[in-house]
Amino acid sequence: MDLDPIRNKVRTATFPLKPAGSGSATPDNFLFDAKRTEAGRQLPAYYLVYFLLVDLLDFKNLGQFEKVACSVPVDLRGQAFLIEHRKFGLGVFAPESAESESAAAEIVRLIQNAVKIAEPYFDWRAEQAVRASKLNVVNKATDLFARFTFFSDQYAAKRAEAEQRAHERIETRRENGYDVHFPAFGLRREAKWFALSAIESFFSWTEHVFILLAILAAPVVTGDAVAKLAVAKLGRQVQGRARRV
Repeated sequence: MDLDPIRNKVRTATFPLKPAGSGSATPDNFLFDAKRTEAGRQLPAYYLVYFLLVDLLDFKNLGQFEKVACSVPVDLRGQAFLIEHRKFGLGVFAPESAESESAAAEIVRLIQNAVKIAEPYFDWRAEQAVRASKLNVVNKATDLFARFTFFSDQYAAKRAEAEQRAHERIETRRENGYDVHFPAFGLRREAKWFALSAIESFFSWTEHVFILLAILAAPVVTGDAVAKLAVAKLGRQVQGRARRV
């Protein structure tokens, strides 16, 4: 893919933002004293900003240090700012002042616009990672199993309560008679809903585990293969829901 046309459009969209250099005004101890701006909290996802600035536009990343995953110094009209991913997320960092806050808001706006323009680049980048084995597969087996046990326990509790109240009859007096309510009916319906949710959760958990096992066992080594397994899993879930409907 020819990235130059996209790169040129992104550079135009981010003007006058540029990499900080020797001509950028920086206070003493700027790297350590810069404070998080409120405007900087509105930046896009950290990975989009990182790939946009560092990978596509060749901004310099100062690297990692204590509580900082990446640090990209930028210049806006001669003033230096830091775009950093710290403990509490990505942000724009600068000396505390009203002027810095206003400038940070402009930086955020420029980056937001550039991220939209760079979507074809992000799609291409993702495709390259998927075709190789440069992916991290998140292990969510514990959370998925916890969801299954929750629905399973709820089903058992509702069913037990329905059995206990099987012969219960509640009459509510009205002006011209009374209404009759059987609690077991509603409890059995709720138990059925929890049972269906438990079944779906069980298959979500086991299929996720099977994908992890396939990766560990080596037959699945590329993002394409993982994606095909995930798509197949989604298809089975949709078919299962259709049959139940």
